[in-house]
Amino acid sequence: MPEKKKYDYGKPSIDKQLYDLVAQFIEEYPDYGYGSVNKFIEDAVRRRAEELRIFELTPRFSHFNVYEDHITILDKKLGYDDEKGRRQPRMIDIYFKPVGQFNEYVLWCEYCEKEDCEHVKYALTIHQKFEKQIKAKGWKYVGPTFE
Repeated sequence: MPEKKKYDYGKPSIDKQLYDLVAQFIEEYPDYGYGSVNKFIEDAVRRRAEELRIFELTPRFSHFNVYEDHITILDKKLGYDDEKGRRQPRMIDIYFKPVGQFNEYVLWCEYCEKEDCEHVKYALTIHQKFEKQIKAKGWKYVGPTFE
């Protein structure tokens, strides 16, 4: 006998009165094709997610490249829609900025002009992509850790 396919499900909670109303609708209008309240909720969430463009805007950040003096990441939230309506991310440069006298550095976001913005926070999550390059220079990160 073939193995049953496993699915992962989350368990959202909704107001009991709303749940009962949807259940009554499903029972009284079976021609809409919803077999359960869960299927109705899943469809409603998927439609709203499409309206909000969640599937094309998530994940918000992605790594683009590492250069000698900076990292470039892509930010979909700050992006723009091209002439075909496709979301194009904005390129954000995060620079390795020396501080102090002991080969210490911070990451500095050119867009936000800060050392503690969400772009720097993301850059720190992908540190393995530039860690070797930084260690070769003998530098040590001393900026915010976002813990």
